[in-house]
Amino acid sequence: MKDDIKISFSLFLNLVVVTFMCAVLIMSISPLNRILFKVGYTAYVKDGNNQTVEKYTHYSDDGEDKIAEKYESDEYRKKGYAVLKDNIPSKAGKIFDFSVLTVLSLIILIAFVYNKLYTVGNKDFNSVKCGHKDEDKLRGLKIGIMAMIPDFIVFLIMLLLRFIKPSTTVGYYKIFNAVYFKILNLCMGSKTLGDVSFFGFAVMFLILFIVPLIAHISYTLGYKDIKIYDKITYKKGEIK
Repeated sequence: MKDDIKISFSLFLNLVVVTFMCAVLIMSISPLNRILFKVGYTAYVKDGNNQTVEKYTHYSDDGEDKIAEKYESDEYRKKGYAVLKDNIPSKAGKIFDFSVLTVLSLIILIAFVYNKLYTVGNKDFNSVKCGHKDEDKLRGLKIGIMAMIPDFIVFLIMLLLRFIKPSTTVGYYKIFNAVYFKILNLCMGSKTLGDVSFFGFAVMFLILFIVPLIAHISYTLGYKDIKIYDKITYKKGEIK
């Protein structure tokens, strides 16, 4: 049991690294996507006190932006006015953003979990074979669940806050689960917990079992000494 706790804690630390890497990935690709697939922007006109005095949407097909020209003139600039623009991506851009970020994030997650649990499974196979340890085919699943305990706790807190303080923002939860940021953004699609539907919470709950599932599969592959890379390489060699 002590070994399981140590491994699950190590896996949890790996998941923290994965979360950080995926957060950096989001901050890198999403802005780039908004530039490459830009079809317009939402403009926020700020006065000298940084207060929004006007908000509007302008699309590329609309021609010149007369409102922006007005507030970006010398007359208004001297008064401290500024126009902040948030680019609007096209439908193709949104699909690209969702698919690329989701796939890359999951690849990073699988790589970290697989390497850790495959090694554990492979060592257990040798230990069981030599009679040094009893067989436990669900060990990978148990370790995965233990590593996700902090996430389960956070989910229960969010569920509780849904009824106690529905005005709580969901942004922090999405960042905490940066691996699934785009999936959560699509399913939750709201700014506060009070607006999150039953479906949104169901997705939040089911996502918690992705890591235990990957851990279980990885451990099983290691325990059975099945190397996916070797299998793929061998098949490619047969085709040639």
